[in-house]
Amino acid sequence: MDVNVGAKAAVAAVGGSIVAASRSADAAAEESARCIATLIEQRRLGALPLDTGLDELDLLAVALRTQLAARSELIRARLALVRLPKRLGVEGYGPSCPCDESVERRPAGELVELRAA
Repeated sequence: MDVNVGAKAAVAAVGGSIVAASRSADAAAEESARCIATLIEQRRLGALPLDTGLDELDLLAVALRTQLAARSELIRARLALVRLPKRLGVEGYGPSCPCDESVERRPAGELVELRAA
């Protein structure tokens, strides 16, 4: 098998997987944060004692922190993978977004200003 053909297939498969994993990590963190907010809000709306759900909130907070750490690692991996095709002599990889393309134009570790869409 031609090495370039194998590299293209590998890059496309990994690219699609990392995008899906990134989206899943975002969704999981969003839902956990929403769950925490809902628990706090429902305690207040239900006029329940202040200590209602403290242990559960702690568990949810740990879960959220863990999800955010995993999300950070996936983002680092995704940004690193954007540079991989060029090193393999292959153009692009899987589904992409403008944020992936901008990574190729800036040095590793450079901060980018975020703006609301």
